[in-house]
Order: sequence, then structure tokens, then C-alpha cells
Amino acid sequence: MKQKLQEDLKQAMKAGDQARVLVIRGVISEAKYKEVELHRPLEGGEILALMQSGIKKRRDSIALYKQGNRHDLADNEEKEIAILETYLPKALAPEDTGKLVDAVLAELGVTSRKEVGKVMKVLMERHRGVLDGKAAQQYLMQKLAP
Repeated sequence: MKQKLQEDLKQAMKAGDQARVLVIRGVISEAKYKEVELHRPLEGGEILALMQSGIKKRRDSIALYKQGNRHDLADNEEKEIAILETYLPKALAPEDTGKLVDAVLAELGVTSRKEVGKVMKVLMERHRGVLDGKAAQQYLMQKLAP
């Protein structure tokens, strides 16, 4: 993943795509800070998690910018999200999410809402990057409804 980011950064610089250059540099920089913090190189899944976190932060910013009537800044954030999403694997379809949740529920034998955290932890460890956590949690809550 790091090599792909470096290659894409070079291509974006040659093409003069400033938005792409800034986003890729930001991810590379964030990854380096995380490596220093953890005292080890990051794995591909961890870099994807950084990108997902960046997307979440940008979505939160978009909501605030729209409340503040700053649509120009919101549009900029949306463009950055689109760039980051090109690196993420394709998300699972809702029916596939349900199948994964059902499998983990059966595996762990969970029948109570009190154990939702345990199920979500297993789901996110196994399927980070392709599983929408919010959708999985909603399905899980419906499944475990009293």
C-alpha cells in the first residue's frame, strides 16, 4: 500500500493534480506518525483504517460546513473523500453484511444486546475496510431486538 501511495504521489505531481497530491501526502504523513507512535511499520489494513478515519473526519466536516453555509469548503472535502475512496476496497452489499453478522453471532453464541461490543470487535478485526461498521451495528441491533 505504501508503494502504491508513493507511485500515485509521483504521478499526481507530474500531472499537476494538486488536490490528489495533498490528500496522498496527508495519508503518507499520517502513516509515518502512526509508525513512530507504534514503533513498527504499518500493515496494509492499518493504512486502510487511517484512510477510513480520514473519510469519517471529512464527512463530519462536511456537515459542519453545510451548517455554516460554507458549501465551497464542503465541496472540497467531498473531492478529498472521492480521492481516498479510490484506495478502499469495495464495500459489502447489505445482504452480505447480514450473513457475516449472522455467522459471528452463531460462532460466539451471542443472544443479548449486552454483548454487541464483543461481536463488533470480531467483525471489525476480520473485515476492516470492506465492512460498514454502522450498517453491521444496525443489523446486529435489529437481530438482537427484545
